[in-house]
Amino acid sequence: MTVLHHEASDRHEARIEGQNVFARLQYAGKHFSSTRRLLFRGALLLKYSLRVAFHGLRRGRSAECAAAVAGLRVALGRSGPPIAEPPPVAVASEGAQPAPPRALAGR
Repeated sequence: MTVLHHEASDRHEARIEGQNVFARLQYAGKHFSSTRRLLFRGALLLKYSLRVAFHGLRRGRSAECAAAVAGLRVALGRSGPPIAEPPPVAVASEGAQPAPPRALAGR
C-alpha cells in the first residue's frame, strides 16, 4: 500500500500559498486582539520577505519564489484571496444561488 500526501505536491503553488496566507489573516482577524493581529501580520511579512529573498538568490527555485511572492502580496494587502472571496454571510438566504468560485468560473 502506498500513502500519498497531497500537501507536498502543491506546497509551492502560488495560488495555494496566497490562499493559505489569506486564511491565516482571516483567522487572526476573527480571534486575535488588534495588537496581536498586527504582530501576526508582521510575522507573516517577515516570513515571506525572507522566503522571497532566499529563493530569489537560488537558481531553479522559481516555483518557490513565486509562491513566496504570492504570500507576501496577500500579507501586504496588495491582492485578495486568489481562489475565491469569502461569502458575506455564513448561510445563504433561502432560494439564493451561490456564485461559482473564481477558480472554476473560467473552466
